Amino acid sequence: MKLFRIVHPLNGVQRLLLTVWVGAMWAIGYVAAPVLFAAIESRMQAGAIAGTLFSIVSWIGLLCGGLILLVQWRARHRGLSRVALSCIIAMLIITGVGQFGLQPMMADIKAQFPAGVEMSGELRSRFGALHGISSTLFLIASMLGALAVWRSAPTDL
Repeated sequence: MKLFRIVHPLNGVQRLLLTVWVGAMWAIGYVAAPVLFAAIESRMQAGAIAGTLFSIVSWIGLLCGGLILLVQWRARHRGLSRVALSCIIAMLIITGVGQFGLQPMMADIKAQFPAGVEMSGELRSRFGALHGISSTLFLIASMLGALAVWRSAPTDL
């Protein structure tokens, strides 16, 4: 039985980057956002703050995911299982779709209403549909992140 094993330092870097990304997703998506909506009376104000936090998490994800792929390339595809790497690639795609596809469409709809005025009619329905898609994609990405963290753990503990 080995008490210590030699691990390439880049393996730890990859796991740390993944943990930062997934931890940010879970902290904002499942702790901060619900607290905002519970604590702030104005749903529009809570939504605006939550939207900013989700955008920050997206940028963290794009940065961490990109760095993970760079480390994978540099380490000649060692350090992460295929499952973990597949999850990370899927998470990057989902994050990109959300940040560069869905979020700009949602921002365009919000921009059509003056501050403090609630949305109504077709635009409210369209915003709700986009928000639902965005929320579902976030849920999928956060579950993929949990699986990636799980599958990136050292196997000989």
